[in-house]
Amino acid sequence: MAFQAKLPSDAVLKISNSGGQTHLTLQSDGKTQSSSVSSGEWKASPSLFDSSDGLILKIEGDDAHYTAIKDDSIQSLSDVPDLKDAKQLSLKEISDADAEIPHIKPIEPLKPMKPMAPMKPIGS
Repeated sequence: MAFQAKLPSDAVLKISNSGGQTHLTLQSDGKTQSSSVSSGEWKASPSLFDSSDGLILKIEGDDAHYTAIKDDSIQSLSDVPDLKDAKQLSLKEISDADAEIPHIKPIEPLKPMKPMAPMKPIGS
């Protein structure tokens, strides 16, 4: 099971869980940032909140895990954030395959340069 959200900044957040690991992928302006947390299997679907502190993702696995998404970056939180006045945002369920980071073909190695021609002596 995986989820996706389009964030107010037009970035796309993808969330998936496999083998007790929750994987987060944030795609913005052609850049991709990934993070993972040992959450255990999910006990409930993830929740995304828009709070006064920015976007907060709540993952309920073995324990509750909170992640802040600010300025198109992912940061794990050690304290429970105040979500009392936060607005819950919708997450769209997607396939696990759609949650994976697309693999980019590696760049081919450069060909060696031709040797330089011998230098002419100075003053000739």
